[in-house]
Amino acid sequence: MRIIGTGVAVGLLAAAAMAGSAAATPTEPEQLGSCPLGAVCFYTEPYFQGEVEIAPGPSSPCQATGLSEGIASVANNLSRPVLVFEDEYCESTPVLVPPHGNHPVVQPPGLSWG
Repeated sequence: MRIIGTGVAVGLLAAAAMAGSAAATPTEPEQLGSCPLGAVCFYTEPYFQGEVEIAPGPSSPCQATGLSEGIASVANNLSRPVLVFEDEYCESTPVLVPPHGNHPVVQPPGLSWG
């Protein structure tokens, strides 16, 4: 009995040590695609997949996207925040994408931005 109990305790300690070391290991940053610095990249699929539209920044406070399927994810490599709206007129509740940040899933897909 004592041997089995010790074996179980050692097994639990080994499992706990492995879990602790896995949690302490840093992970690689998520790949955002090839969005250049100083641009905003809009994707038709979540997680930066599908057709991409690359814009140097908004030319007006509210502009429609050129993507017929809408914006499903966005990478913002501008030094200012970008807002994505689900309607064509920038009147819906926006999704805020911080400077040099991203939003991997825009649901429902956005139709305008500014």
